[in-house]
Amino acid sequence: MIKVGFIDYYLDEWHANTAPKHLEEQSNGEVKACFAYGEIANPVNGTTSEQWCEKMGVEHCATIAEVIEKSDVLMVFAPDNCERKEDLAREALASGKPCFVDKPFGTDLASAKRMFDIAEKSGTPCYTCSALRYAQEYTTVDRAAIKSLVAMTPQNSYDNYILHALEPAMMLMEEPARRVMSVYKDDSFYSVTVELLSGRYIVINSLNYDSPYMMNISIPTRNQLIDCSYDFWIYHYKAMVEFFKTGKEPVSHKESLTIAAAREAGKKGMANPGEWIAVDNNY
Repeated sequence: MIKVGFIDYYLDEWHANTAPKHLEEQSNGEVKACFAYGEIANPVNGTTSEQWCEKMGVEHCATIAEVIEKSDVLMVFAPDNCERKEDLAREALASGKPCFVDKPFGTDLASAKRMFDIAEKSGTPCYTCSALRYAQEYTTVDRAAIKSLVAMTPQNSYDNYILHALEPAMMLMEEPARRVMSVYKDDSFYSVTVELLSGRYIVINSLNYDSPYMMNISIPTRNQLIDCSYDFWIYHYKAMVEFFKTGKEPVSHKESLTIAAAREAGKKGMANPGEWIAVDNNY
């Protein structure tokens, strides 16, 4: 059995709550959450790390170092606190043990580069991604034929959730961005336009009130509408289990940095609506 260790800002959150079941189901019980560390109690309901571990049948660890020592592989969460990601992941990325870091991978491009640099220097297999990149609907797309695409995503924090649209779009387009323009209205809407190096465009519209994850993709003869309605989490965890078994990274560091660079430019654009922000592709 492969023993997984969780590292989180606080453990009683949706990703940590659902991961143990997914890991076991997609590995036929060969991969199991066994150890966990949470830096603080849940700030909303007060659930402590110890309480969460008792409820989930996971051994509580008092430090990150203890989780790393006892585990075979590692998962770093903090999905809604990207400002804590680098500190929480630093020891894990230097451990030499396969490590998945939940989105977003740091606060900006510089922090992402620092984190990957630690992993590469220490020989730690690691990757990061949005689970949406594993939506099976994307497998029907002829990537080489894409002229442009428009994505729709729920309105949530730009820092934490833009990747659910940006990463699949850039994965399909398979090239870096040149510049990004953002428009922010209020908590009900924002729009991000990404110009790629080839001159093709990605437009991401984020709408409030449980908007679906959808794409309208322009190809030479028609538009292809994609509605990510199937359970992409299954395939996200299938890929993760395979990574834990083999240590082979399913998403390259370069691709993740390409996405991080576009994400950072989009965030800068929020403070300068309607202006093109150049993307830093020096990574």
